[in-house]
Amino acid sequence: MKIRFETFVTMMSRGVARLSGLAALGVALGLLFAPSTTAMAQSEQGQISVELNKLENVDQGCRYYIVVNNQTDTEFQTLQLELVMFKTDNIIDQRIALDLAPMRKQKRMVKLFTMESIKCEDIGSILVNDALECRGNGGTTVDNCLGKLAISSRATAKFTK
Repeated sequence: MKIRFETFVTMMSRGVARLSGLAALGVALGLLFAPSTTAMAQSEQGQISVELNKLENVDQGCRYYIVVNNQTDTEFQTLQLELVMFKTDNIIDQRIALDLAPMRKQKRMVKLFTMESIKCEDIGSILVNDALECRGNGGTTVDNCLGKLAISSRATAKFTK
C-alpha cells in the first residue's frame, strides 16, 4: 500500500495535534493539582518560631522569657535544644540543654527558664547549637527539627542558630 507524502504529513500532523492536546491536558491537570499538594506540604512542614523575648535579673541569676509558636501540625512531647551562652566579650560561658516541650500543634506559648550564676547584662548572645532530641506524640522522631526553627530576639542578647 502506497501512501502519498502529502497524506502521510497530514496524518502525522493530526496525530501530533492529538498528542499535543493530550499533553496540554496533562500539563493543565498537573498545574491544577500542584498548588494543593504544595500547600499541603507547607502545612505539614511549618515552622517553630522561638523568640528570646525578655531577660530579667532575679536573685538566682537571669530569667529567660521565650515565646514559642508551633506552626506545624505536630504535637511535640520532646523538643530539647542545646544552647551555648556567650558573654558580652564573645567568650563561651556555659552550655545547657533546654526542653521546650510539651508543645501543642498550631499553638503559641511562653516558657520561662532561669540561668543560675549569671547576670542578664553579662549575656551577649545565645546560640541554638543543636536539636538534641525531637519527638512527636507517641515518641515518633521528628526529622530536621533544627531546620524547622526560626530564631529571633527582642532582648538585648542576640539569639541565633
